[in-house]
Amino acid sequence: SVGDRLYYNGTSRTVESGTRLTHGALGVVAGPGEGEYWGEGLQLRFGGGESVSCYLGTLSRERPPPLPGGFALDEELYYNGTGHKFD
Repeated sequence: SVGDRLYYNGTSRTVESGTRLTHGALGVVAGPGEGEYWGEGLQLRFGGGESVSCYLGTLSRERPPPLPGGFALDEELYYNGTGHKFD
């Protein structure tokens, strides 16, 4: 319902408007999804900014669990394993 508070549990991303969605962000439902999200998503307002459409599968009433290993979102990390070539 409009006004419900939901957590974004998808991959952190920046939308076309420049709004940054981060995994675990708390948003307020503003209405049904628009465009490609119609029937499959909701519009949420994060931090009082403009509404952003999100797929239902990326939303939850429960806060997402912490990341494994005690790591934090957007934390800078260094890979210290063996070399690997990506195709």
